[in-house]
Amino acid sequence: MSKLPTSIRGIIEDFLGCAEAYPVRGLFFFTYAGICITGNFFFVILRHEGFSGKEIALVGSMAPLIGVLVQPIWGVVADRFDHRRCLRIATMVTAAIVVRMYWVHGFWPFFFIAAVLAIFRAPLQPLMDAVALDFVEARGRLSYGMFLIWASIASGVGTAGTGWLIEGHTTRTAFFWGAGMLLAGILSSAIGKSVTPKHTIEKITFKGLGSIVRNVPLMAFLLIVFFVFFCSTTFWNFNGVYFTDLGGSSALFGLAIAIDSTGEIPFFFLAAPIFKRFGLQKALLFTFACSTVRLFAYAFISNPRVAVWLELSNGISWTLFWVGTVEYIKQLVKPEWRATVQSLLYASSFGAGTILGIVWNGFVLDYSKHHFLNPWVSLPVQKLCFASGLLFAAVTLVSAFYFKNVRQP
Repeated sequence: MSKLPTSIRGIIEDFLGCAEAYPVRGLFFFTYAGICITGNFFFVILRHEGFSGKEIALVGSMAPLIGVLVQPIWGVVADRFDHRRCLRIATMVTAAIVVRMYWVHGFWPFFFIAAVLAIFRAPLQPLMDAVALDFVEARGRLSYGMFLIWASIASGVGTAGTGWLIEGHTTRTAFFWGAGMLLAGILSSAIGKSVTPKHTIEKITFKGLGSIVRNVPLMAFLLIVFFVFFCSTTFWNFNGVYFTDLGGSSALFGLAIAIDSTGEIPFFFLAAPIFKRFGLQKALLFTFACSTVRLFAYAFISNPRVAVWLELSNGISWTLFWVGTVEYIKQLVKPEWRATVQSLLYASSFGAGTILGIVWNGFVLDYSKHHFLNPWVSLPVQKLCFASGLLFAAVTLVSAFYFKNVRQP
């Protein structure tokens, strides 16, 4: 490896080096695989049960709705006691509930078990982020993005592998594979040692929550993230509707998802150099601007085979944005409140932002069927993209004004 150019050698060492990092890499890989397997096959199983679209939506809405409520609570508890310990407890209970779901039938049983599952499933991702950030700060090596890339790999490998393994069996066996991956994540976490960041961490008290609420830069940035997710649901959650309405096939939509993942990978490696060169604020504004352009491009493209290549921009719209967001949030708070703030981030983004964004998309999609919104686009889904693009442009301009008047963290 010593004969390789310094830049390439550095990338390989970040991706595969540092023996101490492997338990955390395993934690991200196996836990995300379990989450993706359970989530991706859950709706398929509900469909096989004969659930209507409305019933599937009601059951599926439990996770983000409950996540908004419980994620901040889990974060405070984890900061008060221990990030890894709380993560193991939540993962173990999640795995047990997932196994129990194999024998669940009927709408109301699925509805209630999905609600209980959401209580323990919701904190997994923010707590994993807190563990990774602890490691990065304590060891001064790697970056958050170098752990998140294993989650991206796991989502594709885990789902595709499980689909192949359950071929010829009942789809419900996916619950066993998902639970198995979650348990492997617990084992990987147990192998790794808890680390303490370089800064002295004080034992928090619940009275100290006021300092988080009064942190104006933090609250302002969480509001920005909320609106980014609100606008981004158009291409993160309604992309299937977009390609279908444009006449694209299921195979073409599958290709779009594959291109999504492919476009993400380079930016896991490029994120840290980009942030170092341009700063977090400028990098985040760049992702906002690119997402705005992406939405307008969707609005004016009518050929789904052309639109599919816009998915390559997902590396900027998602990877660079999310890694930058986590890094930015980390610098706005003290290390002892890390899990709490990560939970607030997930509650404002995957929770409130996503829920209200889906409502916005549904309303505009129905409204645009009968109302004239834009003379240059005809399909309701194109009008939706145009409307979301306008909103995202406003978010970008307001964010630029805010960043210009606030100190770089």
